[in-house]
Amino acid sequence: MLELTGVTVSYGAVAAVDGIDLACAPGEVVALLGANGAGKSSIVKAVNGLVRPIGGSVVWQGRRLESMSPERIARAGIATVPEGREIFGNLTVLENLRLGSHRVGRRRVDRSMLDRVLEYYPVLAARTSQTARTLSGGEQQMLVIGRALMAQPELLLLDEPSLGLAPKIVAAVYGTLREVCRDLDLTVLVVEQDITTVLSIASHAHVMASGRISVSGTADEIRSDESLRAIYLGETA
Repeated sequence: MLELTGVTVSYGAVAAVDGIDLACAPGEVVALLGANGAGKSSIVKAVNGLVRPIGGSVVWQGRRLESMSPERIARAGIATVPEGREIFGNLTVLENLRLGSHRVGRRRVDRSMLDRVLEYYPVLAARTSQTARTLSGGEQQMLVIGRALMAQPELLLLDEPSLGLAPKIVAAVYGTLREVCRDLDLTVLVVEQDITTVLSIASHAHVMASGRISVSGTADEIRSDESLRAIYLGETA
């Protein structure tokens, strides 16, 4: 169980996140929606240790994370798919995947997990000796997700996985992600701007605006909420 209570994140005098309460139950996919600058990515960074909240608590499976290093948090079973597809371009696809295991202190790569990742992403299986920089944007996103899975996490954080991808590729990425979440029983927190796509795999969602959660509910409730356009897109009736 992931629980955020009263979490506040500031950058200097600017409060990016203002007293957020949020929870992800085991095996649940929760979407965090909002426009650029709403504070979504700061929530991810507060969980994975890249920023330290100035207030509130972040609890994963009963353990407080606020004072833990990113490395310790990763070893606690939390993996991140960062915004911007942070690959190691000069390394091969296989080398990038193996790094997912090494990041959490495993000396040996779990061959069965590697085989499973390559089954999920056959396009990567056909390119294991190819350098990562030669992959398309969609293939690179698959690689980053696959690398995170190699850590065998219990909680997967995804930050804007659809960013910069064509709609057809986004559908493919999310289609496989749905299968992965089901097969591995992952708890998932995914940050997105693509409402329709992310709500196809999420059970619950929260909409952020100006560092606060403005709307929360099931995926169906969020999808049908008429106020969402005003809050999320800045439109009025």
